[in-house]
Amino acid sequence: MRHSPRIGLLLAGLLLAISASPSGASETSDAAPLAGDDSRGEALARHWCAGCHLVGGPNSGTDAAPPFRTIARNPSKDAAFLRSFLTHPHPPMAALSLSRAEIEDLVAYFHRLSLPG
Repeated sequence: MRHSPRIGLLLAGLLLAISASPSGASETSDAAPLAGDDSRGEALARHWCAGCHLVGGPNSGTDAAPPFRTIARNPSKDAAFLRSFLTHPHPPMAALSLSRAEIEDLVAYFHRLSLPG
């Protein structure tokens, strides 16, 4: 079976596009704009998470689990990690049933906490 030259060009273009992105990064990397609303994320965090985490300032929850600012400033806890973790939380964290929009809001809030200041 013979393939047309057009298919070969399409495949070559696809391979070139994939190899041109740094480390094969996708469009949904941390460099992509965040879709969530950080204010809604903060409200969700204060409602659902402040029972175990310090969410904002020193009087915004308990210290039974790492403070959100500590999590947000940990380079290994990037947006992709947070999305995955919040989609499938595991003990000792409570089993939350968050919508995709709520997860994006929380990721946006973590991003805000990661910024200096």
